[in-house]
Amino acid sequence: MTRRFPIRELFYLFVFFCLRVICFENAYGEEEKIKREQFSRSDTRKALGQVIDTVLISGNFVTREMVIRSELLFHEAEPLTPTNLARSQQQVFNLQLFNSVVISAKTFSPNAKSSVAADKTEPCSLLGQQMSNTLNRKYTVVLITVFERWYLFPVPKFDLRGTSITRWIKKPTISNFNIGLSLQHRNFSGFGDLLATSFGLGYDPFVGISYTTPYFFGSNRTGFGFSAEYRKSSNVADGDTAGVVPSYSQRNIGLGVSISQRLSMFEYVGLSLDYKSLRVGKEIRQFYPMSTVSPDGNDEYVSVSAFYRYREIDFVQFPMDGFVFGLTLTQNGLPWISKNLNYFSGSLDVRLYQKLAGELSFAFRNYSILATNKPIPNHQRQYIGFGTQIRGYTSETFNGDNLQFNSLELRYPLLNMRTVKLNFISIDQFSIVQYGLFLTAFFDAGTIWYNNESAGPVKRINQFNFDDYKYGYGVGVIFIGGYRFTSRVDFSFNDQGDFEVVFEKGVSF
Repeated sequence: MTRRFPIRELFYLFVFFCLRVICFENAYGEEEKIKREQFSRSDTRKALGQVIDTVLISGNFVTREMVIRSELLFHEAEPLTPTNLARSQQQVFNLQLFNSVVISAKTFSPNAKSSVAADKTEPCSLLGQQMSNTLNRKYTVVLITVFERWYLFPVPKFDLRGTSITRWIKKPTISNFNIGLSLQHRNFSGFGDLLATSFGLGYDPFVGISYTTPYFFGSNRTGFGFSAEYRKSSNVADGDTAGVVPSYSQRNIGLGVSISQRLSMFEYVGLSLDYKSLRVGKEIRQFYPMSTVSPDGNDEYVSVSAFYRYREIDFVQFPMDGFVFGLTLTQNGLPWISKNLNYFSGSLDVRLYQKLAGELSFAFRNYSILATNKPIPNHQRQYIGFGTQIRGYTSETFNGDNLQFNSLELRYPLLNMRTVKLNFISIDQFSIVQYGLFLTAFFDAGTIWYNNESAGPVKRINQFNFDDYKYGYGVGVIFIGGYRFTSRVDFSFNDQGDFEVVFEKGVSF
């Protein structure tokens, strides 16, 4: 007898979990009304070059102080420089935990007259003046003032499976809809940790839970994560196989655990262990051999990955200056555990952002995925047309075992990021609004190819060749908002002269 997977029971468990998290959410609305102290710009300029005596943090009612201090490029007993102050302010903001971050400073002189010396509503100024008087010398205080975001969100999940937005607009249908809900807490224990549980209905119904934290053991910067998901998905075929390969259902179960270590301010290493099980019907396996590697239609395997990442950028939502280097090595399937699946892959992601003149910035990305020449099933394919897109070709899909992609952009702010306080909104977490508008000119190029050992379409590319590159170019407009919101529209041409308008909810890279 075939055992039915308890999707209904998991849905009830999801609802119960949502209610439990909501009940235990910190109610810090009253605390948020406390006045936040800041030193003036004039005081901050005068304090530059002075040796820092103490660093104080204000406004972090949920976030642990060590999380903020870990992002600072200055410390006590060191001179305060303009560069370290500005970069530290951006590093703290890049945590994406705060609507606004202001780092200010002031040097107090002994026995100086101050209008706030006896004002208990400004305790940082009071402390600085008292310490200066006690020590009978100048005393420099650096004050980090943060305005925390609202961390608990029910996030509606809406996406299109097996197609792009551009392709769907040309031929709209509800058959590709995925609709669901994800309940996310982005600062669950105050360490910037993300707890999320979600479910979806429609084209690919699923239910899942995940948790990641950058500080699993406290202040030693060791991260930890786990995830579990059940998904009933449909296969994805490219343009060459859409009329040949039938649409069929796949049952997916995935479990994962990861650990990472932050080596320095900008360097990370990590390991992950994943178990996955994918099953298709016997009829599908007989008709379409590349649906799985296992003859019985059940690919069950364990993967091990190691990664290194260096990331030093100015603004995490839309970088204009900085450098990113990422290398991931993965053994897909362990011979003594996994069932038939056994191949090695590596991915390289290099991104450069460089200011050219004034506000104009140049951005470059090189992204490559290579796999050993072993049988690789359809569910492990790489794609150009979904996550990795050549603008001008987003209405088409190309798949294979190996991928090479490059992108160039010129970026210019039409409206630099601004922060506005809306006084008519009483909830502080929603009263601070950020927004910015940017113009881009881009050029994308990429290709994808199969391994010789993989079963695939008859007309397929099975080796790297520069002649197989596809190109796209054009201009775009990007809107950046608070709470990680980003949207863009690109107007693009491809090397065949075809024009298309691309709508996406994230930046290109």
